[in-house]
Amino acid sequence: MLQHIDGLDVGRSGATLMPDNTFEVRCAFVGSLHGYAAELVTRQIAGLLKMPCLHERLDSGRVAERRYRLERAASGDFLRRMRYASTLTLPKLPSPRRLERVPLVALLSRALATFEADYDHVRSGDVSPSLPVWANCLVSLDPVSLDRSNAAGMDQADFGVASILSTRAERVVVRDLAAQGWLDVLPTRGRGKGRYLRLTAMGTAARGRGAALVRAALQRWRARFDAADVSRLERLLAQVVEGVAVQLPAHFTSYGPGDGSVTGGSFVPADPGPPPIPAHGAEWPVVLRAPENAAGLSVPSLLSQALTAFAIDYQAAGEKFEGLGDPTGVEQHGRPVTSSIDSWAPEIVSNPQTLELVLKLVDQLDAADLATLGYPREEILGKL
Repeated sequence: MLQHIDGLDVGRSGATLMPDNTFEVRCAFVGSLHGYAAELVTRQIAGLLKMPCLHERLDSGRVAERRYRLERAASGDFLRRMRYASTLTLPKLPSPRRLERVPLVALLSRALATFEADYDHVRSGDVSPSLPVWANCLVSLDPVSLDRSNAAGMDQADFGVASILSTRAERVVVRDLAAQGWLDVLPTRGRGKGRYLRLTAMGTAARGRGAALVRAALQRWRARFDAADVSRLERLLAQVVEGVAVQLPAHFTSYGPGDGSVTGGSFVPADPGPPPIPAHGAEWPVVLRAPENAAGLSVPSLLSQALTAFAIDYQAAGEKFEGLGDPTGVEQHGRPVTSSIDSWAPEIVSNPQTLELVLKLVDQLDAADLATLGYPREEILGKL
């Protein structure tokens, strides 16, 4: 095997089985660029397999020889990796599997995951923001994105509108960015009770690094895939996203902690429009999309918004929810009502055993606690 590694001195390289049932692998390198490359390759393989270096010999400042200890159990992995680095012909690899009849949502998900993986590859070892944090948070906090006359920051309410994050998600984001040192949370400027947000110098730098990483990841895409195909993908995705009536988060995200849905359910019923507004939770901001808004969006944002739009339509077309709560009233009303607030009492009274149990439980509860919760004991007993 070693004779097929370009840059190794075959006459002085080899392996010896030691008394402790391990191998001593000797790698001698020729004095050329090929030898330098072989030294780097073997060093990399030894590091991956955790092979300790037993001896290193230098010659005129270069590494002329290295000896490693190789566990017998890892010898097969070592030979496989060395074969890959050699001039030997590799075994025939299976032909790539063609993607046929893959659902659109799966293609969007895979494409987004691939871009995020490329972003993280370029970001490896860096303190730059993750792609979701950059896209949903730092870009939204760009002060010129909402008010070009304001170069100092924005109200927290404006941040929620810009990021299309629910109030609960927005609070978590603000807390975490402030803890990271990327965001200053200041008292209100006098408009309402909200707080005022401003990127710190570290936050501004992180936003810039994230933008550079997106450009670098896009360059990797254009190099890996056909550049014309990437441009065509951008145009097609922009057309799809342009057809969505409302703004969506720049990166696929859920409603917030405790709710994995996209828009937070159907507390506010869907409005067929025009423009059509999806059903959503009370905390999900509805912002109509401006004309030609999608033209300048980045590739990951286009992928995310197309995927989010698909997820919203998927949830809207799903089966009716049958869970906790009022299974009858949920079909009759689009939001909570008070007309059936006391309907529980007749059901309890109609069953003597249930009534007896409830009376015992109420008697065991502290009257002050019930009053604090807003259910005085007298009021409960008065309905039974």
